[in-house]
Amino acid sequence: MKLHKLVLQAFGPYTERVVLDFDAGLAGSTMFLIHGKTGAGKTTILDGLAFALYGEASGSARSGAMLRSDFVDKKSKTEVELEFSLGSTRYRVRRTPTYTVEGNKTARQATAALYEIADVGEHLVAGKPNDVTSRIVALTGFDAKEFRQVVLLPQGEFRTFLLAKSNERSKLMTTLFDTGKYGVLEAKLKERRDAIRTANEENRREQERLLGEASADNAAALQKQAEDEAAGLAAKRAAVESAGAQHTAAQQALADGTALAGWFDKLREAEAAQAADAQKQEKVEAYRQQLDRAKRAVLLMDKAKHAQQAQANAKESAQRAKELETARQTAEAKAKQAEAAFTAEEAKRPQREASRQRAQSLAEAQKTIHAIVVLRDQAAAVGRAAKNAAAQNTQATAAAAAAKKTVDRLHFLERAGKAFSLAQGLVDGMPCPVCGATEHPHPAETEELVPTDAEIQKAESALARAEKAQAAAQAAEAQRKAEAAALTGKLAAAREHLPEGLAEDETAAAASAREAAVGAQQLEQAYEQARKAHETAQAALSAARANAESSKAYAEAQQAEQEQATRIFGEGCIAAGFPDLAAFLAAIEGRWREPAFLTQVEQHIREFEDQKLQHATQRQEAELQTKGKTRPDLAALQAAAQAAGAAWKQAVETANAAELRLAQEKKQIEQLAKLQKAEAALAEKARVIGHLAQVACAEHPYRVHFQTYIQKSIFDDVMAAANERLRIMSSGRYELQNGKEANGHAFEGLAIAVFDAYTGKKRETSSLSGGESFLASLALALGLADTVTRYSEGIRLDTMFIDEGFGSLDEETLDTALKALMKLQEGGRVIGIISHVKELAECIGDRIEVVKTTKGSTAHFAHGTLAE
Repeated sequence: MKLHKLVLQAFGPYTERVVLDFDAGLAGSTMFLIHGKTGAGKTTILDGLAFALYGEASGSARSGAMLRSDFVDKKSKTEVELEFSLGSTRYRVRRTPTYTVEGNKTARQATAALYEIADVGEHLVAGKPNDVTSRIVALTGFDAKEFRQVVLLPQGEFRTFLLAKSNERSKLMTTLFDTGKYGVLEAKLKERRDAIRTANEENRREQERLLGEASADNAAALQKQAEDEAAGLAAKRAAVESAGAQHTAAQQALADGTALAGWFDKLREAEAAQAADAQKQEKVEAYRQQLDRAKRAVLLMDKAKHAQQAQANAKESAQRAKELETARQTAEAKAKQAEAAFTAEEAKRPQREASRQRAQSLAEAQKTIHAIVVLRDQAAAVGRAAKNAAAQNTQATAAAAAAKKTVDRLHFLERAGKAFSLAQGLVDGMPCPVCGATEHPHPAETEELVPTDAEIQKAESALARAEKAQAAAQAAEAQRKAEAAALTGKLAAAREHLPEGLAEDETAAAASAREAAVGAQQLEQAYEQARKAHETAQAALSAARANAESSKAYAEAQQAEQEQATRIFGEGCIAAGFPDLAAFLAAIEGRWREPAFLTQVEQHIREFEDQKLQHATQRQEAELQTKGKTRPDLAALQAAAQAAGAAWKQAVETANAAELRLAQEKKQIEQLAKLQKAEAALAEKARVIGHLAQVACAEHPYRVHFQTYIQKSIFDDVMAAANERLRIMSSGRYELQNGKEANGHAFEGLAIAVFDAYTGKKRETSSLSGGESFLASLALALGLADTVTRYSEGIRLDTMFIDEGFGSLDEETLDTALKALMKLQEGGRVIGIISHVKELAECIGDRIEVVKTTKGSTAHFAHGTLAE
């Protein structure tokens, strides 16, 4: 990872926006110091880096929510932004923490966004805090804790990787060197072995299940059972055929007996039906006679209906003629009233004409008064404007006169000044340049100042402007007077058209016009209403007369039609055999007048005759089938058929069961053969895969996991690279070696001990002093960075930060540690050191200077050592 730019805003002690451009600030330098007084905010820069990437501070004691500056107001936004690159890809990440602004109850939630920067712009990779963190972990290969152990070595946590437990160190090695794939291989081998074992166990259980279903001890016993079952199957099939023949014979005997018993039952039923037919015969004959009378009466129904309808029509038309005659009389009375009212309104024609003309005259007068009022207002306004123009003309004339007076005076002073100047040069005995005299008894004198040409030009310009203003004012006054005269003439002309006695009051004129218009409108409406009422009444009278005459003629025609229909119906009744109306009505009483009912009765009579004939035929056929025979014992025949059926069913079930058992046993024999063959193949796989899993997973008697073996090999290289620096830093005293955990057992070959050349013994890393622990941790971190760079195809530790720790070193050891760091720069890695140790500031030329003030801190890049 390579850093390009860090931006802090309202973050920790930094109140203003701080931009640290590493590309421009370092300019190729590979070691720099973060320098400043205690509490100025040096470690906060590391907090900003860690927070931008992971949403956490560089130290475990500080959370993102604690990093908002206490110096800023509530409007300032706390934000961190970091630009960095991984390989050839450049990224920009921006975060804000969760914090509560003073005076607000609701906290502002954390935000985050990660962008990938390209030549054509940038695009969003992740837009939520958790998503950004997950993406950063995937890109860098570190989580926040691992980042602090390898890249960012914060104050108070510097020795974490040195003193970590082996299992924690193994986790970091898995990330840095991608050894997880070897652990995956171990898991896959173990999973494959366990799957083979499970399949083998399932195979054995399946064989046991098959033998248990067959009730056999082994495959040979099952084969013997199948052979015995096949031998007895032929006898069982012969028994089925014999029982089937007996069952068929019994069934046929039962069917024949059932059919004969049925004929005896039909004979009894036919005899009972004929007896019932004899009882119904008399009633059927009565219905037949009634049906005949109804049919004859139905033929007269249309004539009866016509006579009844003609009678109703005659009655209705007579009533209608009477009502229309009454309506005619009422229409005549209304027509007389409407005609009288219309005649009265016609007599008011002169009054209506006079009212209309008055309303029109007042409307025209209202317009004239409005025009007079407008002209009067305009004349007043123009009169005021004329007075103003006259006043302005007077002022302009006075101003022009004053300006001319000023110009004249200046010209006079100018001439006087020239004479004075000439007199100043006169000398007695010398000729005057004007008159040539040699004596000068009265030379010109003046006490006033002579004006300059600029003053004269300014006065002349003022005079020109005043004269121009005077001319404009005179023209304006003349125009206003002309306008006033024109308006006065228009006003006089308008008043000549105003009717006498009408005041120049728009409100009164409007009221009079409205009153006259309403009066004229009311008279016109009364006339129109009377005219329309007269026309309507006349039309209604004509219609009433026509309706009355038509209705009377129609009633007379209906009466004649009634008499004719009644006569025709009477003649029809006599011809059909009905002596009178009562006999006709009796024939169609109730439902007998309904054609559907007559059809139904006729159908019932035919059905009765058909059934009577059918019953006679059935009796003859039943007597023929039972002649000379007795009723069979159906119960005995049924019992014999059931017994034969049961015997046949039992024989079939026995044979089917034997066939099923034989087929099942053959299938079981085949399945056992397949399972035994698969068992042999699984045994071979279990032998090979099981041994590989045993070795890779460090199962007894093997002790080292495959992944551990790989990690131990890499870790040996890490410690070798670390010891190259530790031996220099400790002057050959200390060396890192493989150690044991606190419980005395080596864990995966990643435990660390320190060999002390002074005592010739190993000891635990926790026994080192503060300065010794710092040197060992620094050497281990640098060795880890070298090994990662050498092994990894993706992860490259281009930048490291070291927070404090140098203060615990003596001068000689400090010099040795710095030499080791200087050598590290040769690989192009950038080292950032946070320290207030004076010796570091005097030997490291590039630094970020952190300045603490009463209003917060600032930071910027500086160059040159403090000694310089």
